[in-house]
Amino acid sequence: MSYGPPNTQSDFLPIYQYFPEDLSQLMVVLTDMYVSLATSINQRQVGGFSTVETLNGQFFTNQNDAQLSNGGFRKIFYINANINPGVTQTFAHGLQNITFVTAIYGGVKNTAGGIFLPLPYVDTVNVTNQVGVTVDATNVNVINGATALQINSGVIIFEYLKT
Repeated sequence: MSYGPPNTQSDFLPIYQYFPEDLSQLMVVLTDMYVSLATSINQRQVGGFSTVETLNGQFFTNQNDAQLSNGGFRKIFYINANINPGVTQTFAHGLQNITFVTAIYGGVKNTAGGIFLPLPYVDTVNVTNQVGVTVDATNVNVINGATALQINSGVIIFEYLKT
């Protein structure tokens, strides 16, 4: 095992480990294993992306009481319908008790051109090419700019806190 900057180490842990019988050598191996395990776990994001509301592994300190924290949630939404330029597609998210939004992101695809765009998409030359996403108390809204490409599919990742 080498000890260098975290970005030079592999995030993957070895599947097999030899444990020496000598106690002093065993302590070295166990210490190295712990450092590898802690480093690998701490560098990863919990990767559960589901269409069902899921805890996302992020915890936010309560702004009024540092001893309390709120667990973050994540839910994804697939865009399976065509959204023409100048059209806003709205669909119900089915969520309740949202207190704060921590992230809304994703991507869309235009099949004809084979073009992928991030969400939200900001065009620095023509603002009517932009694609936006908003979430209100009941709906997710995908706003396709007046001169934007037709959206044929996509995914929206919504992360939030709730009571």
